Amino acid sequence: MFKSIANSAKSMFGWNESQYDAINPKQKRRSSGNTILSHDKALGTSERQQLIESARDINRNFAAGAYMIRKHLDYVSTFSFQPQTGDPALDEDLATLMKWWSRPDNCDVGGRHSLHSIIRLAESHRTIDGDVFLLKLKSGHLQGIESDRVRNEAGLGVVHDTDVSKADRVVHGIHVDRGGRPVAFDVYSKDKNWTYEFDRRIKARNIIHHGYFDGFDQIRGVSPLAAAIPTFVDTLEMKEYARLKAKVSQMMALAITRTSAMYQDIENCDQTEYDVDFGKGPVMLDLDPGDEANFLESKNPSTEFQSFITMSLEIASKALDIPWSFFDESYTNTVARGLLYFST
Repeated sequence: MFKSIANSAKSMFGWNESQYDAINPKQKRRSSGNTILSHDKALGTSERQQLIESARDINRNFAAGAYMIRKHLDYVSTFSFQPQTGDPALDEDLATLMKWWSRPDNCDVGGRHSLHSIIRLAESHRTIDGDVFLLKLKSGHLQGIESDRVRNEAGLGVVHDTDVSKADRVVHGIHVDRGGRPVAFDVYSKDKNWTYEFDRRIKARNIIHHGYFDGFDQIRGVSPLAAAIPTFVDTLEMKEYARLKAKVSQMMALAITRTSAMYQDIENCDQTEYDVDFGKGPVMLDLDPGDEANFLESKNPSTEFQSFITMSLEIASKALDIPWSFFDESYTNTVARGLLYFST
């Protein structure tokens, strides 16, 4: 009897379930499942490529998202070389040598980017794509390798060749040993049809791997924008719908209301038709007695819609740890903005 009462109480109050609401959705939220996936397993080859393209699309086509990315770069990718060996003469020689090497012809294998530009581009690719690779050449130049070019068709798999004897497996193009240390990188190139084909395998000591990592076992980086991409996409779509709606509401429509007395005898009613053309300039309406003219208008977009868009962008900006005051200068006063700027 006591067991039956206990079971009834458990069923009524949920005592037989976990006390954590996060794992008891009860149709209140979507379930994340009970399979723990590694960061690299959660993104297959095609999924990783889709995520990269989605983040790049935000940077290309959404001004607010592109601004947040640029603002992030302003604060994390601006450096100047300042040697401090204690010997002023040596420091001056090192600074001169570094300045010479930082020129595009001496630093970039393509001769297009200075060292400052390479650092900013590398952080940009890390932020948007998740990671990026810099190849150290014998000539002293650096060659940038974008994230999508280091890959393998299977995404994850066991190494079956003898070229990389110390490798235990290959994860999205990176050969790693049992400890997760990179041994070699498989680099692909794109042919004239923009399809990937294997180019070469590069030893790890010649590669600088720059990425965002959230776990000890993680091999490939994942963009911090991943959590904000759905919000960016929804906001962009809603903004487009609101823009189209605003265009429709700007088309002037005139409603003429007639009194019901005029239609008591519809057969004998001499109905007046008004010919109105606003395209010819100012219009004066000479209405019949009892007729009333009103313009149809819509207050669009509404204040509530604008507040929702602002809140959505504010949440999305947190993916890059950007204060909302950077995006909306009116959010804080001048003194607060100055203090925030100098404390960053």
